[in-house]
Amino acid sequence: MKFAKGFTLIELLIVVLIIGILAAIALPQYNKAVWRSRVSELKIMIKSLHDAEEIYSLAHGEYTSDLSKLEINFDSLPLKPTSSTNGFAVRSKDAVRANERFELGVSANSDGGIYLEAMFIKGKYKYGGFLIALNGTQGSKNNILMCQETPSMSPAGKFCQEIIGGQYFITFYSGWRLYTLP
Repeated sequence: MKFAKGFTLIELLIVVLIIGILAAIALPQYNKAVWRSRVSELKIMIKSLHDAEEIYSLAHGEYTSDLSKLEINFDSLPLKPTSSTNGFAVRSKDAVRANERFELGVSANSDGGIYLEAMFIKGKYKYGGFLIALNGTQGSKNNILMCQETPSMSPAGKFCQEIIGGQYFITFYSGWRLYTLP
């Protein structure tokens, strides 16, 4: 009697099942790592913007809401002069820059507060990002990098706690949630 060489259907199914289990475990971890790298890029951008604002403030005695006046080049980010995605007031023609994934800008509220913003405008964590209040009066901590989430992001903490590990701080202007960073 000759025996056929090869795999049985059961053996193939077991291999496919093992690969499926490994993929189910690895894919969410991979996606989380991708978002963490995007967060790092966004954090670097807003810290650079903050440093440029501080240099401008030392030289002129006030902060500016016009990115073109700062000693930093954001030419790699196209100008978005109409408005801020999150609805904060934009008071100059060069206050918001954006690409296909995120937005970087300076908001000037009617109370005189100047806020630096960096947020995702696309993807799973749309409207999640960072905020630095320079002279804010909405209860935010001034000159401290904070994580922010939109009021519509559900559940609360999905971005700031899940990806960054922030601790809930306050509900900010129009329901935006702010988190202190670890």
